[in-house]
Amino acid sequence: MSPRVILFAAGLLTSLAAPAWSKAAPDRLYSGPIEFEILRNNTPVGTHRVAFERKGDDLSVTVTSDIVIRFLAIPVYRFHYQSETLWTNGQLRMVKAVTNDDGDVSTVDARVDGTEAVIHGPAGRLTAPLPLFAIDHWNADELTQPVVLNNITGKLDRVRVIAAGANEIDTADGPRAADRYDIEGDLTFTAWYDPSGRWIGLSFKGKDGSTIQYLCRRCGPERP
Repeated sequence: MSPRVILFAAGLLTSLAAPAWSKAAPDRLYSGPIEFEILRNNTPVGTHRVAFERKGDDLSVTVTSDIVIRFLAIPVYRFHYQSETLWTNGQLRMVKAVTNDDGDVSTVDARVDGTEAVIHGPAGRLTAPLPLFAIDHWNADELTQPVVLNNITGKLDRVRVIAAGANEIDTADGPRAADRYDIEGDLTFTAWYDPSGRWIGLSFKGKDGSTIQYLCRRCGPERP
């Protein structure tokens, strides 16, 4: 199982028209932090949490993921990820992400400099035109972007997003109405958002063929 797939899958992408629920301040949809349980073949292996702190036009978002895989109750793999992003008036201004992949530590740092973003990370120094979206999933407007920043590799990834229609997804509180989006390319995943644009699910195949799911424990109210 690859943690890069678990957190920020990306591949060859095409852009979509802006969804009807696109908002300038999507964090206000959640009414607090977002919490998921990470499942591998229906067995809990970790947690994913997104916390928001807003001060006027500035929004700070902290994302933390922890994964432990055990064999016969003995931990055989550990993964820890934490990032902080800063948004001003709905525009991404800064990304700072640290990943500990079972002892292999890497850092991604991206900051806006004038009319572009300057990125330093495992992929080296890159620049990107604005606006730039980091693929954190909580902001559904990332589905409209043809290029997104991968917070683990530091690469600018291209993805193809397919709107797969409305259905339901299981959450800790039972089934919930959701719009499904399939992202295809070098890596693939499926994300679900409720009709108001809240992120409420994620699923994909791990490198070893296992099924990885994010089960919503706390993803905001079902209605605004």
